Amino acid sequence: MIKVHRIFRIIILGLFLVLLSTFSGNGNEALVEELKELNKLYQEGVLTKEEFSKSKAKVLSLNKQSQKNKKAKKKELTQTQQVAKKKDKKTKMKDVVALGTYQEFNSYPEDMLKQFGIACKIMMCRSKKAGQKVYSLFVQHGPSYHERHPGAIIHGMAWFEIMYLGKLKENKRTIERYLKEGSDNKTNSGKKLRFTSGSKKLRSLIKMNKARKKMREALGLSLNDDLAKVLKRHWLLGDFLNNDKLKVKKAKLDSSIKKRKKLLAKYQTAIKKYKEKLAEGKEEG
Repeated sequence: MIKVHRIFRIIILGLFLVLLSTFSGNGNEALVEELKELNKLYQEGVLTKEEFSKSKAKVLSLNKQSQKNKKAKKKELTQTQQVAKKKDKKTKMKDVVALGTYQEFNSYPEDMLKQFGIACKIMMCRSKKAGQKVYSLFVQHGPSYHERHPGAIIHGMAWFEIMYLGKLKENKRTIERYLKEGSDNKTNSGKKLRFTSGSKKLRSLIKMNKARKKMREALGLSLNDDLAKVLKRHWLLGDFLNNDKLKVKKAKLDSSIKKRKKLLAKYQTAIKKYKEKLAEGKEEG
């Protein structure tokens, strides 16, 4: 059991680091957070002094190199390359189709419904709460937290699904308009869709969907799987990982069952004696 939990924790920690890069905005803020987490692990005794020093040096070195690479890349970009880069941002039809279609949903895990609260019944409210949960679990909490609560990030994946569903509803008309027009190059106003706010929302949603796909595939699921099934599996796995030891409650036996047990023991003793007597009778005969 301990070995299984350890493997899950390693997988989850890896997922957390990948997802952190998705949700972290400012590079300097991410660096500060990484250093804080390393220091926390050192203070808690998880890392030795030598391991802490090496990890700290590596983080600083990677950040320094990353800044150099960014500056060099910025200088190298010519006007032609910048135009090509803008073309790459063009919304693709296949990505929009992959977003799916919004449908009303109510098959939430019981514990998730409790966390929504009685007053939060519409999708707008639930999507907002889900977004807050995602930010808290994927951005605010670091690796040390997820080491102690390995199931939290799996629950976070479930919350991400609801956040995405809310965004899908919010952009329903934009998606329908794009599918009807069929191209970035033609709109009713004659302008390219990629320069509109609607196109920006679509690209943001496409990024979310790709992240959602990675999360599902990490747990052996796909975008074709039913949302109710996905949420149920995420929640069960999260609960399992958060409980290192199974809690077994002692069940009290009914008094009638105890009496039956005693009578059964007496009956078995009587049968045994009867068989012994039969065996003795056969030998004498």
